[in-house]
This record gives sequence, structure tokens and C-alpha cells, in this order.
Amino acid sequence: MSEQQRDGGTPVPDGTRARAGRWPARALPIRRVIEIALLAAIVAFPIVSQDLFVIDRVGRYFLYAVFALSVDLIWGFGGLFTFGHAAFFGGGGYLVGILTTREFWFLPVGLPVAVALAVALVALFAFAMSWFVFSGRGALRGVEFAVVTLAVAVVGQRVANAGGEVTGGQNGILMTEHLRFGALDLGQGRGFYALAAGCLLLKIGRAHV
Repeated sequence: MSEQQRDGGTPVPDGTRARAGRWPARALPIRRVIEIALLAAIVAFPIVSQDLFVIDRVGRYFLYAVFALSVDLIWGFGGLFTFGHAAFFGGGGYLVGILTTREFWFLPVGLPVAVALAVALVALFAFAMSWFVFSGRGALRGVEFAVVTLAVAVVGQRVANAGGEVTGGQNGILMTEHLRFGALDLGQGRGFYALAAGCLLLKIGRAHV
């Protein structure tokens, strides 16, 4: 007989009573409190700060965090160590630069179109690589997978440096056009901060799904 039954109260299973006493129903976990505080700080920072240079810098740090989270998804959740994740980020950047600054055939195109095409082409390349690496009995794991991703990164770097006028060689591609959403400039200042913060929050949300 449980303690509440002896006291004349409504019978409650002992296990339920123990769990209710250990985890209060209205208490938020510390992790959730920290997440809410960080979200509030991200939203409030560009409103409180008046230094556009610092706001732009923090936006760039958010993009570096997105880059780091890609490693966390592949290695931390998937258990696959990779050296080649930079090839997809860098390849997308080069594609946007080529599509918007080079004059050939239907080029140049507008920046929104270039971003959409670059994302689609990089995703297609990732799908092709995954089919080659993971399909069939010869699916790669461990060191073999890491070596293949390293080869992809090295080849991508060599192609970019040897691309001449197409990739700009070691100097890269100078872009002056900014992505805009109506009157909001997403290429600098608070607009860029909002874009980078949105990408980071979306990445974190996808990592916890």
C-alpha cells in the first residue's frame, strides 16, 4: 500500500509520485532557459548596438557557426569524419560569383537567381557524391570516407586556384552586388545580420529535429 493510501488520500502509484517530486511540472530545464536567453540576445543585439561594423562582424561569425554545425551534423550525429565540407560552402560561393560577374552565354544573371542556382548545383553535387560513396557493397566508412572528402577539398582548391579568369585564380572573385529584399540590403549591416542569424537559427533547428 502506498503512503497516500495509508493517509486516506487518492491512491497514486509510487513511481508517479517519485517522478512528480523529482521533476516539477512548471520548472524549465536549464538548457531551455539558456536557449531562450541566447535567442533574446541575438534578437536584441542589432537593436541595442549602433556600431554597424560590429553588427556586420557578428553576422559573419554566425555564418562561421553554420559552417561548424555542418561538421557537427556529419561527425557528431552521423559518426562520419569529414575534411571536405568546405568544398560545398566554397563551391557555392564561387558559383554565385561566376554567375553574377562573368559575361558568357546567358551570364550574368541576377543575384537571387544565382543564389538559387548555386544552392541547387551544390545540392546536386552532394547527392552525386553520396551515391558514389554510400551505395552498394563498396560503401565507404571511417578512414576511407575521410580520405575521399579530403580529396574533394584538395581538388576543389586546385580548380579554384587554376581557374584563371573564370574563378579569378588566387585572387578570387570581387563582387559588388548585394542581395536585397525590397529596400532591405542583406549584404551588410543589420540586413546581413538578420540573414546570417536566420541561417544559424534554421541550422540549429534542423539539427534538433
